[in-house]
Amino acid sequence: MIVSLILSLASPAMLDVPNEPCALSAPVRDPGVCEPIFEVDGVAIYNIESVAVGTIERMFQFRQDIAHCGLASRIDGVDNRIAVYDIVNADEQSRACVLTWIETNEPELRFSEEKLASFFPL
Repeated sequence: MIVSLILSLASPAMLDVPNEPCALSAPVRDPGVCEPIFEVDGVAIYNIESVAVGTIERMFQFRQDIAHCGLASRIDGVDNRIAVYDIVNADEQSRACVLTWIETNEPELRFSEEKLASFFPL
């Protein structure tokens, strides 16, 4: 059930397919033009994208690896060992920084539904 929820929130299409600028699935949404996806305790979320998947320990290390990209993030634990790394309110530059780091340094971390499912053999 948790896996289904995560997959529904973070489609791999969000990484590669251009969208309308304010579409909910757009990887970058301009706060000056678009309404937030949601707002909690005064914090507005304009975009959220799953970019990496791996062990919880690796996702915490990944956060340090990409700290220079300067963006908000969250680590979503799927179970007690696997997590998905989400970037939040990214702009074009910070998103490109993260995706380039993944492709250059550890392409096996890149999020996809298949990669996430591979941690849960049937």
